[in-house]
Amino acid sequence: MWPVGCGEVESKDFSHSRLRIHLLQALEVILFASSKHGFDFML
Repeated sequence: MWPVGCGEVESKDFSHSRLRIHLLQALEVILFASSKHGFDFML
């Protein structure tokens, strides 16, 4: 994960795009796991 307040303002957009990619990958993993195991662990 990216440290908060690293001071690199020019790489803020780059870190946001990488964070969005990580969130999308995590969402795919959650959807794949929920389709296999059900939604009990999400509640």
